[in-house]
Amino acid sequence: MEEIIINIIATIITFCIFFGCPILIIGYFIYEYRYYQGEEFAKIKKKLQNYIDECNEMNDHIEELKNTYAEFKQTDYGTATNV
Repeated sequence: MEEIIINIIATIITFCIFFGCPILIIGYFIYEYRYYQGEEFAKIKKKLQNYIDECNEMNDHIEELKNTYAEFKQTDYGTATNV
């Protein structure tokens, strides 16, 4: 009787290892594919692209400002203190 129970448990464990793991892996790949094709990821991607574009525009503007004031002589007047 104990051998039958041990054989059943061993069969169940073997089945789970050989069929359960691949099913979980395939399920994960399906989830991953659907996530990256989904609307939520598209929103995140668009928001990130807008942020990158704004940062690039600000960097271009800063470079233009640097070039605008390049001909002025800069003077160091010291450090301000609060009295």
